[in-house]
Amino acid sequence: MMLLGPMLDEVLMGYNCMLFAYGQTGTGKTYIMQGDLMLTPMGNPSTQAGRVLRVLFRLFHQFKTSATDYSVKIPFIELYNEEL
Repeated sequence: MMLLGPMLDEVLMGYNCMLFAYGQTGTGKTYIMQGDLMLTPMGNPSTQAGRVLRVLFRLFHQFKTSATDYSVKIPFIELYNEEL
Protein backbone atom coordinates (compact mmCIF):
# COMPACT_ATOMS: atom_id res chain seq x y z
CA MET A 1 0.00 0.00 0.00
CA MET A 2 3.04 2.25 0.24
CA LEU A 3 2.87 2.76 -3.52
CA LEU A 4 -0.80 3.77 -3.48
CA GLY A 5 -0.84 5.74 -0.23
CA PRO A 6 0.20 9.09 -1.74
CA MET A 7 -2.28 8.66 -4.59
CA LEU A 8 -5.09 7.90 -2.16
CA ASP A 9 -4.20 11.01 -0.14
CA GLU A 10 -4.51 13.09 -3.32
CA VAL A 11 -7.89 11.52 -4.11
CA LEU A 12 -9.11 12.50 -0.65
CA MET A 13 -7.94 16.08 -1.33
CA GLY A 14 -10.16 16.15 -4.42
CA TYR A 15 -7.70 15.36 -7.20
CA ASN A 16 -8.52 12.95 -10.01
CA CYS A 17 -6.16 9.98 -10.07
CA MET A 18 -5.66 6.94 -12.27
CA LEU A 19 -4.30 3.49 -11.54
CA PHE A 20 -2.82 2.05 -14.73
CA ALA A 21 -1.23 -1.29 -15.57
CA TYR A 22 0.59 -1.80 -18.84
CA GLY A 23 2.83 -4.54 -20.08
CA GLN A 24 3.43 -7.64 -22.09
CA THR A 25 0.92 -10.51 -22.10
CA GLY A 26 1.43 -12.91 -19.21
CA THR A 27 3.38 -10.56 -16.94
CA GLY A 28 0.79 -10.45 -14.15
CA LYS A 29 -1.07 -7.18 -14.74
CA THR A 30 -4.50 -8.68 -13.97
CA TYR A 31 -3.18 -10.39 -10.84
CA ILE A 32 -1.54 -7.19 -9.60
CA MET A 33 -4.70 -5.16 -10.20
CA GLN A 34 -7.31 -7.75 -9.13
CA GLY A 35 -5.60 -10.47 -7.12
CA ASP A 36 -7.61 -12.55 -4.68
CA LEU A 37 -11.07 -11.00 -4.23
CA MET A 38 -11.96 -13.05 -1.14
CA LEU A 39 -12.14 -11.21 2.17
CA THR A 40 -10.72 -12.52 5.43
CA PRO A 41 -13.13 -13.60 8.20
CA MET A 42 -12.65 -10.12 9.70
CA GLY A 43 -13.85 -8.51 6.44
CA ASN A 44 -10.44 -7.23 5.34
CA PRO A 45 -8.79 -7.86 1.95
CA SER A 46 -6.68 -11.02 1.86
CA THR A 47 -2.90 -10.78 1.74
CA GLN A 48 -3.15 -11.73 -1.95
CA ALA A 49 -5.63 -8.95 -2.80
CA GLY A 50 -4.77 -6.77 -5.78
CA ARG A 51 -4.19 -3.04 -5.88
CA VAL A 52 -7.79 -2.13 -6.81
CA LEU A 53 -9.39 -4.00 -3.92
CA ARG A 54 -6.85 -2.68 -1.42
CA VAL A 55 -7.19 0.95 -2.44
CA LEU A 56 -11.01 0.80 -2.54
CA PHE A 57 -11.11 -0.86 0.88
CA ARG A 58 -8.87 1.85 2.32
CA LEU A 59 -10.76 4.63 0.53
CA PHE A 60 -14.16 3.59 1.88
CA HIS A 61 -12.65 3.04 5.34
CA GLN A 62 -11.51 6.68 5.21
CA PHE A 63 -15.04 7.72 4.27
CA LYS A 64 -16.49 5.92 7.30
CA THR A 65 -14.13 7.72 9.67
CA SER A 66 -14.57 11.17 8.09
CA ALA A 67 -17.23 13.80 8.71
CA THR A 68 -16.84 15.01 5.10
CA ASP A 69 -19.28 13.99 2.36
CA TYR A 70 -17.70 12.51 -0.77
CA SER A 71 -18.94 11.66 -4.25
CA VAL A 72 -17.17 8.76 -5.96
CA LYS A 73 -17.13 7.79 -9.64
CA ILE A 74 -14.98 4.84 -10.64
CA PRO A 75 -14.73 3.96 -14.32
CA PHE A 76 -13.04 0.64 -15.06
CA ILE A 77 -11.73 -0.10 -18.55
CA GLU A 78 -9.90 -3.24 -19.58
CA LEU A 79 -8.23 -3.45 -22.95
CA TYR A 80 -7.55 -7.04 -23.98
CA ASN A 81 -6.04 -7.98 -27.34
CA GLU A 82 -6.54 -4.39 -28.46
CA GLU A 83 -10.30 -4.60 -27.75
CA LEU A 84 -12.37 -2.87 -25.05
